Amino acid sequence: MSKDAGFTLIETMLGLALTALITVSVSSALATSVRIWARSDAGVAVAEAAQSTRQVEVWLSGALPNDIYDTDSRKSFTGSSESVVFFSENIPGPGRSGLVEIVLGVVPSVTCQGSFDLTLRWTALDAADDLTPGFSDLRTLQACGSQPAFSYFGRAHPEAEAAWSSEWTGSHLPTLVRVDSADPAKRMIARLTYADRNGTSMDEDDEE
Repeated sequence: MSKDAGFTLIETMLGLALTALITVSVSSALATSVRIWARSDAGVAVAEAAQSTRQVEVWLSGALPNDIYDTDSRKSFTGSSESVVFFSENIPGPGRSGLVEIVLGVVPSVTCQGSFDLTLRWTALDAADDLTPGFSDLRTLQACGSQPAFSYFGRAHPEAEAAWSSEWTGSHLPTLVRVDSADPAKRMIARLTYADRNGTSMDEDDEE
């Protein structure tokens, strides 16, 4: 029989061994790439959540309490599980001053079907003209996530005990605002820095 008729058994075994080695190497490289991508994606999500938390803290820390500021008997700070609505005297931008209404809420995402965006809308109000709305701006703090839920911690009234609640309409401002999400990377707790406006301070142990 001619030697050119086909591969020998040894040649066939060597070819199979090389093929298996290449397959294992490629699979390992792909698995490593996927793990690196997953870590990078998780790191980006955590960084975005931290940045969003800081923005929320800055905006909420300018909120006006209900017991010192009331616009035509309307609550100036109202929190529900779906949104937070409050007034502030801090209008973004140089040289701007006056009253602004801020709505921190959840809207269906326009880019990710079935997902939700955490947004912040502020609207300048004319206090001299029955709070007529003026210029406004809408910002997306978190995009393409599960539907978050707001909750609030603090003393709603001077005589009340500090506790978590899914709604907030008390005379005092909450000390913490929590945004719960099914995605752990998008959860946040905003610690607010206006305790002096409430006339009381919160003990660290009260959080528990």
